[in-house]
Amino acid sequence: MLSIWNHPMLLNKVKIFVLKFFHNTLGLNTRVAHFVDNHSRVCQLCKSDNPNAVTDETFIHLFAECPIANVWRKNWLRELFNKGDIPEASVSWRKFWLLGELAGEDECNTLIRSIVLTFQYTIWECKLKHKSPSYHSVKTSAMYLYEDMLKLNSSVLDIKTNINYPICRLLTARGPWRAAPRRP
Repeated sequence: MLSIWNHPMLLNKVKIFVLKFFHNTLGLNTRVAHFVDNHSRVCQLCKSDNPNAVTDETFIHLFAECPIANVWRKNWLRELFNKGDIPEASVSWRKFWLLGELAGEDECNTLIRSIVLTFQYTIWECKLKHKSPSYHSVKTSAMYLYEDMLKLNSSVLDIKTNINYPICRLLTARGPWRAAPRRP
């Protein structure tokens, strides 16, 4: 699991994020506040939605409990996965979002784990931009990353054919989720 950051299907910027994610070295506000005077400890996503927010930006808050990010996660799961396969219980929910593991599966699915961690990377990027965009913008950013992931590694196409989730049907090397370019 800890070596997924080195998997060839991930983009380099996502690999760096995943390495820091699993080694707990991301520059979260609660950590940065220890080194930078007057740096806010408040969650950037919560603050962009509500300027009076006071929730600390911890690892668990941002990647499993943040109400803004959870709205994006729930919409994403509803749209791109079979609803019954994804747990809503807190322990399984955290396990899915922090480890990319589906409840009831003995074997780890590298593609699902990569998709989940890439979505977490998209949330991280929103945090770094100090913005709380719409779900559509977050989903579009994640889908572009998935499309690039498929372009770089053709073995992903073979892996995804064995999985019956709507997201795997949407993922192709060209990205059918996006409108085709108009021809003159």
